[in-house]
Amino acid sequence: MRDSALITKIRGKLYAALSLLQFARYFANWREVWTAYRSGSAIPPLEFRDGLKVLHGEGDDAIMLFREMFVDRPYTRQHFYVPKPGDTIVDLGANIGGFTLYLLSLTHRIKVHCFEPSRATLGMLRRNVEVNHVEDLVSIYPIAVSDRSGTTCMSVRGPSVQRALVDGSRTDKAEVEEVRTMSLDDAIALCTAGEIDLLKMDIEGAELEAVTSASPALWSRIKRVAMEYHECFRPGCLAQLCRALRDNGFVHIDVEPANVGQGILRAGK
Repeated sequence: MRDSALITKIRGKLYAALSLLQFARYFANWREVWTAYRSGSAIPPLEFRDGLKVLHGEGDDAIMLFREMFVDRPYTRQHFYVPKPGDTIVDLGANIGGFTLYLLSLTHRIKVHCFEPSRATLGMLRRNVEVNHVEDLVSIYPIAVSDRSGTTCMSVRGPSVQRALVDGSRTDKAEVEEVRTMSLDDAIALCTAGEIDLLKMDIEGAELEAVTSASPALWSRIKRVAMEYHECFRPGCLAQLCRALRDNGFVHIDVEPANVGQGILRAGK
């Protein structure tokens, strides 16, 4: 028991040291971020050394978002995708803009179409686009993508990154908001783009309906797909997603489990 406690303590100190190094490497205001992180107080806006800023609010885990998008880079790593001038990216489940801002930190010569239905999260996404002066590079749509166009309910409980479409008839009305939905075909049609260089998808379980209902004509315009899959509450979805993508010409598929029942799926042609 004593050895176990010692190992846990050592791991905690190593993790803290790694966090400090990451903050110092990326943030101009790393001292303020580190102080808040260590004390458990509110994290200030993240001010990157290259001038990028990430604002965040209640329900947003800024440090988790930073680690995922800027350090771990699950949607683009292993040389899966590097943005090039003129590329078009569709970001489904854009949240407060972490992935979009990461791409724009690499190049400002791309176009990103962001879909985010949650009102509070949408407001923070718009603020991040404005504070970074990238309004001409980012289009924002207050829409959830699923298998049909209409309206449905979205949970507003818990962290913003975990908000998902739900059956409103079975949920406390105070815990949901009504959102507009679109099929993937209709959503991409809004973007008025030709080819899509990357379709990124983090839509908390709705990826199954979005992918399996999309038309072959749509998939012919999409070069790469990177998505979070949720086998944990959609058993069997990973196999169905892989089958649908293979049927539509995606021959290079890489599945990277992140934890039990959840992970990242990357597919290219």
